[in-house]
Amino acid sequence: MLHTRQVDTLKWGKIACTIQGHPERLSIVNPNRVGLALSCLLLTVTAAMGLEVCSLPPLSPPDLVVMPSGKIYFYQKAELELAAGETELALAAADGLDEQSLRLRIVEPTAGVSIIERYRRPDAPGKLFWKLRCPQKQAAVLQFRYCPNNLTINVSYEAQLRPDESLMGLRGRVTTKYTGQTEMKSVSVRLPSGDSFVTTLTPATSVRQDLFDINEISYAACYVYDEKTYGKQVMYVVEFAVPPDSRSLLAGPISFYSTEAGIGKMLGATSVPYSPAGSLIELPAHTLPDISVSGGMTASEQQSVKVDVYKKLALYNLREEYEYAFFNRGPREAELTFRAHYEGDWQVQNSSIEHERIDADTVQFSVSLPRGQEVTLNYTVLKKNLVP
Repeated sequence: MLHTRQVDTLKWGKIACTIQGHPERLSIVNPNRVGLALSCLLLTVTAAMGLEVCSLPPLSPPDLVVMPSGKIYFYQKAELELAAGETELALAAADGLDEQSLRLRIVEPTAGVSIIERYRRPDAPGKLFWKLRCPQKQAAVLQFRYCPNNLTINVSYEAQLRPDESLMGLRGRVTTKYTGQTEMKSVSVRLPSGDSFVTTLTPATSVRQDLFDINEISYAACYVYDEKTYGKQVMYVVEFAVPPDSRSLLAGPISFYSTEAGIGKMLGATSVPYSPAGSLIELPAHTLPDISVSGGMTASEQQSVKVDVYKKLALYNLREEYEYAFFNRGPREAELTFRAHYEGDWQVQNSSIEHERIDADTVQFSVSLPRGQEVTLNYTVLKKNLVP
């Protein structure tokens, strides 16, 4: 038998509930703490005819969890008295809730109560239904999980460089932007970095809070030309390790500032990828227009050519010659790291400047650039066992 209990209306502080035509007034405790659920969910439960009406407890305060991907989930629990047999649960999503993300899970009891199906009904457009089966009358704790579409949470960073000491300070902030219509108080927010905080979501507002402020992080800075990574420009690159005893850094924008001889200035801005604690980060702080780089491949020649039985090209080596010119228009001598990337089986030959192969696809040259002078780099790359 499918049993019914119908919650007709849902509004602040009171729920008007009708069973067998008899109205009952059910109180909701502290509606400010359950504002999100009340603004997003309309609950309809079915129960046995003649079942004694009991007060519905308030939904738990919302827990907001941000995933490493940036996706946001809300979790809330509700306690219901289930009748023996089948119970139909209907949820009508209001504005601000991604209906496709709505999920139901039985927290308690761990056995006995089961979710039979999730479905829609033609006579109730805009609602989602679940059918639950319970062998006997008992209390159950249900958990709702859903994604809000009227809420964004972004993390940003400020890095204060002290070049004289090769130390930097790193400050993290989180900005919560809420476009909903109902104020929500005491919302617990948990980030994948392990940071957590409690905030109030006020309609049509953004709230920024400090997450952390770390000083005395050692860093190294260098000038890098890496066309594949940064394009055809020289970058001032900052390299540092996320403190291993700290938190992970979430993806977000970062601004670099420098304090030298008591004078502070902004260097530039870029983005931080998700970086676990202890990981090494290399970030481009700003471009260096004082150093120009020009050149590229000057010659290409096939070698050790092999053909198949049909006299068609099957395998060969490729010898490529490169030449680059560097000019330093800056006020002082500079050390430039020049990187190039190649795939497959390759080898650098006849280089005019010392080089180092730092991984399977990358070679690195250290180029000294005197002030006002041009420096030339020549080298050859032999690519082996290529297939047309």
